[in-house]
Amino acid sequence: GSAPRPPEPEPAPAPPAAPAAKILVVDDEPLVRAMLEDLLGAMGYETRGAADGPSGVRAVLEWAPDVVLLDIGMPGLSGVGALQAIAALGPVTKVIMVSGTTDLEVSRRALAYGAFDYVTKPVDFEYLGRSVETALMMKRLEEGR
Repeated sequence: GSAPRPPEPEPAPAPPAAPAAKILVVDDEPLVRAMLEDLLGAMGYETRGAADGPSGVRAVLEWAPDVVLLDIGMPGLSGVGALQAIAALGPVTKVIMVSGTTDLEVSRRALAYGAFDYVTKPVDFEYLGRSVETALMMKRLEEGR
């Protein structure tokens, strides 16, 4: 007869799934905010929303998102104003500006203040998805992960 076969080795436990990247959507228009949160959630990201600049800045402090989608044209603290606070408080957080305006001066100023990218409304979802992925890749490289 043949020798008994050794038992099969136990499969190694699967590594825990990497936590989903966290994306904060700051927009004063509830429908736009909800649409962007739904889209990003469907892409597998953990999302939260904020209705204005000050609550967006607070959310960066409390929740530490990886990426912030930041509307430029908001009453009170504008997106560019919030961008400066976010850059100071969360220097590794990547900010993608979202705007209904195609004003080149505003986009230049946002990029000069440290925005990672600039997307105009209506949002091109395919472009936004690539921009978010690129921002996350850059963030991981900067953090050495």
